[in-house]
Amino acid sequence: MAELGLAVLTKHGVVLMVRARVPMKIRYRVFRETFKTATVLNELEAVSIEGKVLTRYEHCVGKIPSFAKHLRTWGEAGIVKIKTATTAKLADKGVQCMFIGYATNSRGDVWNPITNRVNNTRDVIWLKRMYFKPQDDANEDEVDVDVMIVEQEQITGQGNGAETVASEESFDSAERSIESEERSIESEEESTTPITTTRSGRTVQPPSRLIEEMGGI
Repeated sequence: MAELGLAVLTKHGVVLMVRARVPMKIRYRVFRETFKTATVLNELEAVSIEGKVLTRYEHCVGKIPSFAKHLRTWGEAGIVKIKTATTAKLADKGVQCMFIGYATNSRGDVWNPITNRVNNTRDVIWLKRMYFKPQDDANEDEVDVDVMIVEQEQITGQGNGAETVASEESFDSAERSIESEERSIESEEESTTPITTTRSGRTVQPPSRLIEEMGGI
């Protein structure tokens, strides 16, 4: 039974980290406090012993622990004061930390990502949100755009394909008309250009590239 209880408490600690979206590399830094918190919360579970329904902590000690009156969500973000008497005026007065457990003196344990240490303090301003945000929040706008495109394709149905084919055909016809106009202009220029022959009968053609560069002179 003892081994089974340890396995259950370990799973509870893992669930806390998974629910708070803690990355794997951070879990190895906070797992000690996490499993400790899972054990403490398990002591607040109500059980029936000899007909009395009380928490495990009350059955053992006889009263509710003081931290039970100030429960917080595991993994919640909060600003912890780091200002001291020697702190510069323009320096940071606080740092964002993550709530990871309870202390016996009614203070909360928070994890400081900068120092990688656990601070025991009461001076915390809770942000009422989780420290780690979902990974798909950063791409939320892109996902919405893709969804809108898919919905639009579903609404229009095969009309989009017909419109696309029509637009491609019109573009090709426009290109063909432009090419035909260019060829007609070149043929007109060749017909208007005077042809001269030498004594040997060789035709002399004017340098068309030079004429174009000189502005048609």
